Amino acid sequence: MSQAETAEVLKERGNDSFRKGNVTVAAQQYTSALQAVQSTTTDDDRLLSATLLSNRAMCKLKLSESPSQNPGELLNDCLDDCTTALGEHLDKLKATSDSTNSLRGKILYRRARANVSLAMNGASTVDREERHLGDATRDLMQLLTFDPKNKDAAKLLNVVRSTHSKMGGGLGRNKISRSLDFLRAVVDGKGPPGEINGEKIDSLKCLRILQGSLAEDVSSSAEDIGRRGGVPLLVGVVHRGIPDESDEVTCRIAALHILSACCSHDPFILKYAGRESLPPNILARVVEEEASQSVNAQGGSADVAVAAMALLVRLIVHWDHRQVVRTFSPKIYEDGTIDRTAKFEEQLV
Repeated sequence: MSQAETAEVLKERGNDSFRKGNVTVAAQQYTSALQAVQSTTTDDDRLLSATLLSNRAMCKLKLSESPSQNPGELLNDCLDDCTTALGEHLDKLKATSDSTNSLRGKILYRRARANVSLAMNGASTVDREERHLGDATRDLMQLLTFDPKNKDAAKLLNVVRSTHSKMGGGLGRNKISRSLDFLRAVVDGKGPPGEINGEKIDSLKCLRILQGSLAEDVSSSAEDIGRRGGVPLLVGVVHRGIPDESDEVTCRIAALHILSACCSHDPFILKYAGRESLPPNILARVVEEEASQSVNAQGGSADVAVAAMALLVRLIVHWDHRQVVRTFSPKIYEDGTIDRTAKFEEQLV
């Protein structure tokens, strides 16, 4: 019997055990099947390995629901299996089909479920909760792009968005506006933001709320942040930090990530992130100062430098592309659309 045939037999045994409710045994049999597949050079081998990892991930999810188990460890194992199945196997397939898309959908959904469970189990910090919910949102949105009628994915996405809203500290529908107002008050030295519904809202939480809003809906959230004067405020946080903030580096990195997420939406750059409102020289100075201080062990943050550089590159690429379009297109409107009916006139620069 070949390795692949042995793995198939073990996989079927695992499926049978799972159907009978012997989830722990099923997980062990899937593990044995994975060990039997020593080579993953062909699409069939990769597909089999991805299927086994997906099945074992399902076992980990099921076991995490038992009060006698360690849910955090099992859920992280589920994440690892799903990530390996996608990155090491499905993404390397030379050809795809409806069956591989179906498997990809199951893996994305299971990874999203694990992330949501980790965010809601009460053992995570606010930072980790936001990260898990953001990861779940990305997986569910990707799944719904090729399986828009997936009711389970749509339902779980609603749960994620509802949880994000609750994590906004009771800010409700105006959470972006309220978070920016609170953050502005701290930056302007007018004292701490205070409490909402009995929960203290600090600078970092305000920034996490903005990140969560962008994870839910980048286009409308970015527009709201831009319209409410968020760009100069966030640039100030990046450049000068936040007064009396103990975790200033994390706040500066979060502000850079928010600006970068907003600038992934082209209309936002056109409206709110021009060279005047988001000066490249400030970002360049941040990169230079943080990198220099980090190398010389003078307290700089390499992570801040990297995040600032990434944002600066994104903006330069967009600005340069827009300049080319303006030069060679007959007419371009302020919203970025082009009048293709106008006659071309060569322009020299």
